[in-house]
This record gives sequence, C-alpha cells and structure tokens, in this order.
Amino acid sequence: MLSVDLYLGGIEHAILHLLYARFIYKFMASTDLFPRGPDSETNSEAISHEPFKRLITQGMVHGKTYSDPETGKFLKPDEVDLSDASNPKVVATGLTANVSFEKMSKSKHNGVDPTVCIETHGADATRAHMLFQAPVSDVLNWDEDMIAGVTRWLNRLFEHVKGTAAQASSDETAVAYFTDGSSRLDSMTEAELAKWDTEAALWRAVQSTITSVTDSYNKVYPMNTIVSDLMSLTNTLLDSEASSPVVRREATSAILRMLAPITPAFAEECWSLLHPGTRSIF
Repeated sequence: MLSVDLYLGGIEHAILHLLYARFIYKFMASTDLFPRGPDSETNSEAISHEPFKRLITQGMVHGKTYSDPETGKFLKPDEVDLSDASNPKVVATGLTANVSFEKMSKSKHNGVDPTVCIETHGADATRAHMLFQAPVSDVLNWDEDMIAGVTRWLNRLFEHVKGTAAQASSDETAVAYFTDGSSRLDSMTEAELAKWDTEAALWRAVQSTITSVTDSYNKVYPMNTIVSDLMSLTNTLLDSEASSPVVRREATSAILRMLAPITPAFAEECWSLLHPGTRSIF
C-alpha cells in the first residue's frame, strides 16, 4: 500500500504535512513495522523511497475584489453598483471602484459560492471553465463572466452532435475510408482531391489532439490545454462540412471520449444521441 501515489495540496503544506510525512515514513522504514516484499531480507530499498510518488501543488484561487479608491476599504457586494459591469461604482460615493484579484477571504468579501455557478451554468460547464482558466499550478483568477466562452463551445458541439446523429450512419470506419480513398488518388478530380485534403487534415488534427490530450491527462499540470485543444479540434471539425460523414462522425466520437472525464454528463448525453442503443461512453 505504500507509498502514496499522489499528494495533492497547496505549496504551504511543504513545511508541515510533507515534512512530517517524510520524517514518519523514514522512521517507520527503519523498523520492523514497515511492510516488506515477500523476498526481501532487508528494508534498505524501502528506506530510500519517498512517502509520495508524486506531488502536485495547485495554485490559489483569487476572487474579484472591489475596494474604495479613496479609503482602500474592501467593499461588500451590496456596496458596489454593478449595473454596468465594466464600470463598477461605489454605492456610497458614486466613484469608480478599484478592481483587483485577491486571495479569497471573508475580510475582502470576495468569496464565491460554487453552487451558485453550478446552478446557473451546470456542473460540467463550471468544471471545464475552472480547468480552462489556468494550469493546475498557477493562480486562478476566478471570473464567472468568462464562462460564457465555454458554454458557447459546448452548445455548438451539442448542436453539431444532434445534426450528425440525424444523418444516416454507416458501418464503414474512417480507417477503411482512407485506405480505400488512397488507392484512388490518381483518378480523383480536382474537387475530389480538395475534399480529400480537407478530410485528411481533419483526421490528422484528430490524431494530433489524441496524442496531446493523452499526454496532458497523464501529466495533470497542463490540463487547461485539454480544453483548448478540444476547442480547436471542434472548430476544425465544424469548418470541415464538406468532409465525409464517416470521418466527421468518428472525429465527433473522438472529441466526446476525450471530453468525457471533464464533462461526464454532457459527453454521456451526446454519446447517447450519436450512438443510440450502445453502452455508456465510460
């Protein structure tokens, strides 16, 4: 059972939890209480191990903070006039409030209730927005207004899935389609070659994105690039309307499978439309 596969926590824990964990782990490894392998006569190998195989220190989440330009006092939500979000005013004086992103705290009145965002935009869109805003290790400036970009993307993808699902499906695979097409390249017209180039570019983008997204999932830190890569692939897919339905359907399926860990409910719903009667996307 030892050691722990992953320790996820803020950098502030480095001098407390991690230090204590290393001390206790090293001490236990030098005693008979430490678990040994069945063929091990000594625990010297165990002593050299660290208590955690991997450490991920996430960045802090900062909230939008309003302060009085004259006194520097942090303003409560009801002390700020946000009728014009681009020009917040101090209710008491009418002056333009200072806006910054600070570490969330009660004294700065900049805390955010995630349930409000989830009720408004849905859990999947909220999760995708959080991951998209910054790498895991960086400071995240929480701005709910920015979630609109993610919701637009998911809506566009959902509309595409509905349109694709309405089209007749085929048992032919993209691999078979490209294998057959490659044998007829010499006899294709210019229009057919142009269509082939578009399809090939889309399929290359799919394979490139699969590689990039898989790497990001494994590394964890650059998970924001997963969302941006899938947004880019979605744009490429939607711009390839002339491509074969076979290629477009498989490209869509690939996007949904890559997106599923981030937006499970959304991906499951889309999968049920695209592949009715099949098992869950998971």
